[in-house]
Amino acid sequence: MPKGFQQTLTAGHHQDWIRAIRTGSPVADGIESAVRSDLVSQLSELCIRTGQAVRWDPVKETIIGNEAARKMIKRPMRAPWQVA
Repeated sequence: MPKGFQQTLTAGHHQDWIRAIRTGSPVADGIESAVRSDLVSQLSELCIRTGQAVRWDPVKETIIGNEAARKMIKRPMRAPWQVA
């Protein structure tokens, strides 16, 4: 891979982000899209770790019917951090 190849691939995203900061307009591809894309990878990883299928409830945003995988989607916060 040539030097700077990654910068070339992501240049459009960076320029879009800078434009959004300067103008206050939204980015071309918002956080919702990124979250959904990442969710597919995370759910796939849970299938691999548990060796079981995972069913996702998008309304409740939780795993259905796989208690082992459901427990893995959150971990306790380290003290002294907490959600108020």
